[in-house]
Amino acid sequence: NYYVNEKKHTVICVLHTNLGEFRGISKCDPRDTFDVEFGKELARKRAVLKCNEYELSLLKWDWRESHIRRLRESERELEKNLARREALKNGIKKIKEEIKNSL
Repeated sequence: NYYVNEKKHTVICVLHTNLGEFRGISKCDPRDTFDVEFGKELARKRAVLKCNEYELSLLKWDWRESHIRRLRESERELEKNLARREALKNGIKKIKEEIKNSL
């Protein structure tokens, strides 16, 4: 939603999201020519910026370096196990084919 006050050369954008309501304000210097469309775009960008910064603040984790190291080690172990699993599956398939062809 946009609210335009041409007397004050101001545009307010109110952005409603699942994270809440965010307002962006655009004010034109009285010495400049007031452009409603430019004001709307600037106000919208400022509202979106506030929303994105708020969402980012919710995503920040307070993890210690030791937690991050353990997570990365687990990830490497998982990748190693997945590769070994694939190699075993391929090897089993090959052996089964060799046995079938030898009969």
